Amino acid sequence: MTRRLLLAVAVGLAAAGCSRNQSTDSGLLRYRLGEQGGNLALNFEGTTLVFDGVALPAGAGGNAGTLTKPTPGSRGDSTAGFSGLTVRQAWADGVNTVTVADRSFKLIDGGAKFQFGDKTYPVGGGQTLTVTKDGTVKE
Repeated sequence: MTRRLLLAVAVGLAAAGCSRNQSTDSGLLRYRLGEQGGNLALNFEGTTLVFDGVALPAGAGGNAGTLTKPTPGSRGDSTAGFSGLTVRQAWADGVNTVTVADRSFKLIDGGAKFQFGDKTYPVGGGQTLTVTKDGTVKE
């Protein structure tokens, strides 16, 4: 009886999509703090943003956070702090404006693209983007 119950629970969880390895769209874009070339790096799934001239604070490496994927009609803001580094976000009308240290960019198209000035880049596009001091991007 116990084996049948465990099997039924396992099958039910799998059918419900509760697997740890399953990727689900939670409305959040996860990132992890790291360092690349002595600069702060935010590592997303398949995309790394390197912030030129911004140091990773001691003890902050490996910490994780999330950005809200903006949707029309949603509105909000949040701030996350990591050993003196601040990641701020404010979303409204389908745009999330994100500020990391003193650099700002936008998360647009439901969280599918980063926007720096008039250039956009796909989230998860497998690229490393270096954000310069003036907020532009070097690919």
